Amino acid sequence: MDIDYRMESMKRQLELALFKIDAALRFSEPVRTSDLELAKNLLQELFLPSTCVPKEILSTLYCGFPYFYEADLSFSSFEKVVRIRELSAAFQCTVLGTLETKEAPDDQTRQWVEQIEGWTEDVQKNQAHIDEWLNLLDRIHLAYKKSEFLPKALAFHLFKLIGACFDKGPVQESYLNFYARIAKICASEVQNSKSPKWVTGEAQTGLEEKIGFPEEFAGLGQDWEFIVADASRLDEFLKAYTELNLNIEEKFTLMIIIAESYNDLLWEYEVDPGDLEPLRKLLIEDFFIHKEGIRYWIETLDENPDNHEDSFPIALFMKELVRSQELENKWAF
Repeated sequence: MDIDYRMESMKRQLELALFKIDAALRFSEPVRTSDLELAKNLLQELFLPSTCVPKEILSTLYCGFPYFYEADLSFSSFEKVVRIRELSAAFQCTVLGTLETKEAPDDQTRQWVEQIEGWTEDVQKNQAHIDEWLNLLDRIHLAYKKSEFLPKALAFHLFKLIGACFDKGPVQESYLNFYARIAKICASEVQNSKSPKWVTGEAQTGLEEKIGFPEEFAGLGQDWEFIVADASRLDEFLKAYTELNLNIEEKFTLMIIIAESYNDLLWEYEVDPGDLEPLRKLLIEDFFIHKEGIRYWIETLDENPDNHEDSFPIALFMKELVRSQELENKWAF
C-alpha cells in the first residue's frame, strides 16, 4: 500500500474516533473502550516513529481534546460530572502517553519546556504571570509558524499544561487568550497545508501569463515544467517566485522549473554552495508546498542506490537538505 495513502487513511480513522469520543463526552454518553483503544493505537503509529509530530494531527487533537469542566453546570447530576471527568482524564493520558518522548530536545526547545514545566507545577500561582505565558507562546509560534511539525517534547508539555489548567476547575476568563495561543501553535497558517502532488493546467496557464515562456512550448502537456526550465533565467524565476502574486499550485509548479534549472546548471558547471542558498531558503520557508516535489527528486536516487555519481545533482541537494532539517527537528519527512 502506498505510504501516503496509508497515512491519510490512519488520519481519517483517527478523526472519526476523536469525533465519537468527543460527541459521547459532550452528551454524557458512554465512551466505547474500542474507540479509545483505536485512537491510542492510531496515535502511537502516527507519532512514535519520529521526534516530531505533524501540526495537522495536533490541531485535530486540540479541537477534539475533550475537556468539559467548563460545562459542569449543564449536567444534571454530580455523578455525570465525575464520569465525564474520569473519561476526559483517561483520554488525556492516552494523548500524553503517545506524545511523551525520551529523546533529548535541542537547547532552545529544552529552555521552553523547562519554563512550561514550571508553570504546570502550580497553575494557580502562575496565573499572575499570564502575560509572560502569552509572550513565550508567541515566540514559539513565530519559531514554528513556517513548519508543518513541532518537536514532540514541546507538544507534550503544551498539552500537559492545558490539562493542568483544567484540572484546577472551571475555565477562567484570563486563560482564553492562552488557549488561543496554543491553538495557533498547533495549527498551520495556510488553509491548504497539503502539498500539491502534480502540475495542473491552471498553474501552467497562470505561469505562462505571469512570467512568459517561448511560444513553441505553449500548449505542451506532460513534462512542460521540465521542458521550460532554463538555467539562464534562474534569477528571473527566483524573483518571480518571491515578488509575483502566485497561488500554491503556481508556486509548486514554478519551484519544479527552478529546481530543474538548477539541475541543468549543476550538470554543466561546478557551482559554489552559496549559489544554492536562494533555493534552500525558499524550500525551507514553503516546505508544506514543496514536500511532494522534494520527495520526487529524492525518489530518483532509489533508481540507482549504489551509484549516486550518475544521479541528478539536484536530487543529492534535496536529500542533504532533508537530512539537515530532520537533524534540527524542523521536518519529519
